[in-house]
Amino acid sequence: MIAGIVALSFSGRESGRDSNLNSVATEKKIQTYLNAQKIEKKSVLDKKIEENKSETNSNLNSLNLKDEPKTPKTSAKSENTDINISELLSNLNLEENNNSNLKSENNNSNLKEISVFDVSTARKIDPASEPDQLTKAKASEKTTAKIPAKTAPKPEKSAYKNPKLAIIIDDVASEAQARSIKALGLAITPSIMPPAPLHPRSAELANEFDFFMVHLPLAALHFSKNEPGTLAPTATKEQIEARVKEVKKAFPRVRYINNHTGSYFTSDYAASKALLEALANENIHFVDSLTTTRSAVPRASRDLGLVYVSRDVFIDNDQNVAKTLQALSLAVKKARQNGKAIAIGHPHKTTFAALGEAKKNGLFKGVQIVYLRDIYGLYN
Repeated sequence: MIAGIVALSFSGRESGRDSNLNSVATEKKIQTYLNAQKIEKKSVLDKKIEENKSETNSNLNSLNLKDEPKTPKTSAKSENTDINISELLSNLNLEENNNSNLKSENNNSNLKEISVFDVSTARKIDPASEPDQLTKAKASEKTTAKIPAKTAPKPEKSAYKNPKLAIIIDDVASEAQARSIKALGLAITPSIMPPAPLHPRSAELANEFDFFMVHLPLAALHFSKNEPGTLAPTATKEQIEARVKEVKKAFPRVRYINNHTGSYFTSDYAASKALLEALANENIHFVDSLTTTRSAVPRASRDLGLVYVSRDVFIDNDQNVAKTLQALSLAVKKARQNGKAIAIGHPHKTTFAALGEAKKNGLFKGVQIVYLRDIYGLYN
């Protein structure tokens, strides 16, 4: 009897507690509490976000951004660049940096082995249908660098009376590219690819120019798509001689050749010497595109009693008008300092646009743009 009373009493207390917890008033109190907690947490979070924004803005304001290079604004369709050429000339301390960077090939973007044919979508070039790249570039002002004419720089004084700059355009293989070069109205040296399946009629382009070079494919250390007929350092002397004769037959007027890629081949002394000998036998001069700091061509040239000539600047490692103009200004600076310089570019739309802007806005003042043949003798 007593146990039953106790159990009933206990059950009543439990029943009372459950009733209290499930009451409408209690649920409202709990919900009110939870809402208050949410509001408090959101307030704390918003405060932290504002503090972080303030700290970030403070850090940005403390940075010295005046010496940072200006990055041109670009869109998905085209690039719109506003460049002051006088600033390029006055602020360029790139030469000293490039000279030090040449000591480390892995860190030197100026040694990129570039080819317009090293693409997964490589196709046979139809000279009749290939668009005129310069005309296409001029079709919209957004694709060119907009440089106020009033900013044309005053030429630096040079220790040389008439410094010369040769600009070579490699990988020339189509009629459209030839037209784009000639449309510039500058003494640009085209370096034409030997005939191959992708460009079977490339040798005919030599007839378009009073002066041209041949862009001879040589094996590279790191390159995904070699041209047919690329010479490897394992080639025998006879194979090298045969290839040179083949090129001479395709281009009877050829007097100068530079290497297409070639870091693997030109770093091999025996192969480089054999090539120089074969070229000399055909009265052809070699220009080292210098795609590796370990080039054996200087030593081979010296041992054969030949003049060694190499490029100074690649102007379009980046297909960007502003960066190409910077590289061109460096080439101009080198020409003024040394009396001569050789720059190499490729038939990209941005390269033609940059060359056109450089001509129009006075970047080449103080130097003479000449063909490679007019500068080669200065290296004696």
